[in-house]
Amino acid sequence: MIFLTIRTDKPEAEIGLFDGVIQLAYESWPAHRELSETLHRKIDGLLTDTGKTMADIAGIAAEGHHACCQ
Repeated sequence: MIFLTIRTDKPEAEIGLFDGVIQLAYESWPAHRELSETLHRKIDGLLTDTGKTMADIAGIAAEGHHACCQ
């Protein structure tokens, strides 16, 4: 099963793609205030680089900071 991981609770955003426990791809970048502009583009690139599509994703694990929860 393919899983997408997303972490946005630090200055550097992180995304990863896993097949079970095997890491297929990983990327981190200084997202800062541009996260909403870069996140989808980074996910698309990760999927393209691994030959996967959103239809292949069985689940998403996310950790992030939300303004509503401070």
